[in-house]
Amino acid sequence: MMPNVNYLRRWFRENEQEIRKAAEDKFVGNIDFDLCAKLDSQLTAMLTSVSALNTRRKALQGRQVDQATRDEARAVSAELKVVKQQIEDTSEALLELCLQMPNIAWSGAPVGADDTSNVELRSWGGQPELTVDHHNFVKETGWVDFDGARRVAGSRAYAVKNGLALLEQALHMLALEKAIAEGFTPVITPTLCLAESFVASGWFPGGREEVYKLENSDLHLAGTSEVPLLGLHLDEVLDAGQLPILYAGMSPCYRSEAGSAGRDTKGLLRVHEFRKVELFVICKDDDEMSAMWHERLLQISESLLQALEIPYRVIEACTGDMGLGKFRMNDIEVWVPSQNRYRESNSCSTLHTWQCLRASIRYRSEKGTRFPHTLNNTAIATPRLLAALIENHTDAHGNFHAPGVLSERVGNAYGEHALSLIEGLSKT
Repeated sequence: MMPNVNYLRRWFRENEQEIRKAAEDKFVGNIDFDLCAKLDSQLTAMLTSVSALNTRRKALQGRQVDQATRDEARAVSAELKVVKQQIEDTSEALLELCLQMPNIAWSGAPVGADDTSNVELRSWGGQPELTVDHHNFVKETGWVDFDGARRVAGSRAYAVKNGLALLEQALHMLALEKAIAEGFTPVITPTLCLAESFVASGWFPGGREEVYKLENSDLHLAGTSEVPLLGLHLDEVLDAGQLPILYAGMSPCYRSEAGSAGRDTKGLLRVHEFRKVELFVICKDDDEMSAMWHERLLQISESLLQALEIPYRVIEACTGDMGLGKFRMNDIEVWVPSQNRYRESNSCSTLHTWQCLRASIRYRSEKGTRFPHTLNNTAIATPRLLAALIENHTDAHGNFHAPGVLSERVGNAYGEHALSLIEGLSKT
């Protein structure tokens, strides 16, 4: 299923000036808005022409059949065929343009070209000094096998072992428990997805270089469960009573990290394969309601990091850093002592109707059929968070001490022996 061009052209027609301004604010170039408006007008005229030709053909069917009628009917059929092909070609060209268009950003977003214009909203937990580099620690303790994994899967591969494997499981368990307590439905999502779900979610057409594609197939490896979670409802008309839909997607994730050659090649900060618990919301198209969900999603992520005692800060993303489809985006960055800076660990985004317009997801309301809002948020993503966990919980003597919320879950799930694999471990 490809997006319905009529939904997108109406959105463009009704919001043309705001969308043009959004393209400027998000530094999105190469969109020919004048051509889009022209194609939209041409398509309207073609559809009117088809309607008139169908009316004419119907009238001919009621006339006495003679040679003149037959000739006229053939001419009408031939003209219909030509116009329908023109409609198909014009719709395809118009859709290609519409899929490049950015969402309108909220009025509070800082305007800027890149992350240097982002604004820090708040921070928690201070900035502890470095006691151990996580890369060295996990190698010397046997918690990660980099060399063996890279023989298997090449650069940026890793194999988490021993106590760190248990800690990673406990992290995801903690996030899932929190999500379920907040009313989210746990979903283990497909990792392989057709292109339609990537287009609907906004990853395509612009982000193809970040996505792995299976050879001789239209299947791709998803970089977040947001892609299949939205895809579960492609082309559906929901009842208002079904909203909000709250999902906690669990999945491995894959990103090619195109353009990142030479960056963070050591350790667990930038890898091709990782695991996430992703929170995803479909709610009514009410600005106050989706703003409430945005704040609630942020609060869930912050509460998890506070429970883990990992210092962080919350960032208001500027227009040029928030991505094509975002209405609002807040990143959470955790403190990484070995780099003496904060690194992104969570991202919370509101997209208003932008994704549902592309996915043809609607809901029935008292005001008729409408397009809902969508939001997404990283609850937990590993292994990057493991790096911050190790560096912020290793004492001056080089001994790692797991936060209580994790050691409790490891002990309950795997027994007392498992605790000896994670408590007080030293690289020396």
